[in-house]
Amino acid sequence: MLIHISILTGNRTIAVVKGSEDYTTIAESFQDVFKEINEVQEVGFIKVGENQVPVELFLGGDYKVSTL
Repeated sequence: MLIHISILTGNRTIAVVKGSEDYTTIAESFQDVFKEINEVQEVGFIKVGENQVPVELFLGGDYKVSTL
């Protein structure tokens, strides 16, 4: 199971876990990743060096299910 992030140059994998694709595995294994994603969504940007880079999130697949 993978979590991908899409940037201008394509998709990047940001998390991987070996396990079944059920709610419990996803929620427990990726809880820290989901927390960081939610924090970025709230703020609306990430900091790269001294620059604030705007971020727009599009949810799909497993992440949608895990946030329910």
